[in-house]
Amino acid sequence: MYLNKPENQSCASVARFYQIDGYYIYFTFMWYDRVYLCRYSEKTKKSEIFAILTDEMQLKECSFFKILGDDIVIAFEDKGNLEKNPSLCVFNKKILDI
Repeated sequence: MYLNKPENQSCASVARFYQIDGYYIYFTFMWYDRVYLCRYSEKTKKSEIFAILTDEMQLKECSFFKILGDDIVIAFEDKGNLEKNPSLCVFNKKILDI
């Protein structure tokens, strides 16, 4: 999958958990057992897509997504390792700017 490039590959998914934070609209979606976070800038009219987890994990769709101040909180389930479930991922949204 290519992002923001002419070689973009099409995909179809259901966008969930829309959140507006400043000039950005955030939402999550699933594609091939992976969770993605999309950040759309209302200023530039461009989207950025970030894979939330590693390729080794086969995931169920997010059950929770929330922006709390500078933090993004996402809950997910690993279909391959039920002992890890449920998991909660918390990270600072500034990491998306790196």
